[in-house]
Amino acid sequence: MLILLAVVAVIVVIFSWQLFSPLPPPKVLLKFQGFTVRGTNTVVLICFTNEGTKSVWWGGSFKVTPETQSPGPLQNWSVQFSGWPSSTPPSSGFVMPLTGIPENYRRFWVSAEYRHYKKRPLRIEMEERLIRLTARHRMSPTFWKIAHWCLDRLPDPPKAEVVEISTPLITNDPKSQQLLK
Repeated sequence: MLILLAVVAVIVVIFSWQLFSPLPPPKVLLKFQGFTVRGTNTVVLICFTNEGTKSVWWGGSFKVTPETQSPGPLQNWSVQFSGWPSSTPPSSGFVMPLTGIPENYRRFWVSAEYRHYKKRPLRIEMEERLIRLTARHRMSPTFWKIAHWCLDRLPDPPKAEVVEISTPLITNDPKSQQLLK
C-alpha cells in the first residue's frame, strides 16, 4: 500500500508543473468532405479535426440543422446523430458518416460540441491511457483495483469548457456535383 502511495506521489510531483500551467487554446475544425452513397442511403461525410496542441473531447453527437427554402428565419428543428464520445489527440481527427438526412434538407449545416480544459486533466488522461493499454493487454481484476485506487488519489479534473463549432452552409442539390451517385 505504501508503494502505491509513493507511485502516486511521484506521478503528481512529475506532472505538477503541467497540472498548474495553463494550456494553449484549442483549434478544432469541422469540415464537410462530400457526399457519397452507401446502398440506397445518401451519406454526408463530416471531418472533425483537432489542429491544436492539446487533446479535446468530442461531445458524442452531430446536429444537422436545415435552412428553409425561402428567405427568412431558420427552422428550429434538427436531426441528431450520435457516436461514442472520445478524446481527439493533437494533430488527429476522424470522419463521421451521417446517414438518414431527410431529402428535403437542401441547404443545411452540421454542428458539433467538444470540451477542452484550460489546465491539464491528469486523471482523465491517465484513465484514457489505461483504457488504451487494456485494449491491447488483458489485465487482472487486482490490477484494476490498484489502478482505480491510484486514480482516485489524483486531483479532480478542472472544469471543462464546452465549445460548439459548425460547418459552413452545405447544399444538397441533386443537380449539384457535390452529390456523388
